[in-house]
Amino acid sequence: MTVDETRAAGAVVEILDALNGDRLVGLGVALPGGAVATSCQCLPRPTGNATLPDPDAPGILVLVRIRRPGTDRRAFAIVTYAEPCSGLALLGSATAAGLTVPDELNPALRVEELLQELAPALPEPSPSWEGPVRLGAPGGAFGAGELRGATLFAPGLAELLPGAPVLGESGRAIGIVSHGGASAALCRFSEHLPAASLLVATPS
Repeated sequence: MTVDETRAAGAVVEILDALNGDRLVGLGVALPGGAVATSCQCLPRPTGNATLPDPDAPGILVLVRIRRPGTDRRAFAIVTYAEPCSGLALLGSATAAGLTVPDELNPALRVEELLQELAPALPEPSPSWEGPVRLGAPGGAFGAGELRGATLFAPGLAELLPGAPVLGESGRAIGIVSHGGASAALCRFSEHLPAASLLVATPS
């Protein structure tokens, strides 16, 4: 089956560094349930290290600005989950978590509205899928790649951005690029999505 890249692009967001003029630092992919999966490498680094949620201070928000590719529609999401070992971070709505982002940080668009505009990608449930893949790139584009084990190869792309979605031939999201580069590591959703999220769909 050929990946419908137009539909797939509807699940992709760009991750911006709000501390440095909204510089593009990575990508993310919308999943069912109002979550966006990205890489821990994309999280804010005010002191040089990625800022992670503090389980002992749930009211202190870690904010990440996301944008729909090719538009100026951007808003702040919060980090709801982060696992540095796998490289997976999940972003979502502060309201859904019972928290509040100050209005002055979302003057034009609330993240709940932005998330509703996305077309979530279904996660690939197989833990051992390998072969040709489509890799997310800036601007909602996709490039050809190859998945071998946990390593991604993309000779046609100059660089793989952290958080870029990795799609199988069925169009399902196998995972995200956990660490970018010419050859990059994969974080598989079938292995690393938290069980409580119930995001891994069964095959249809």
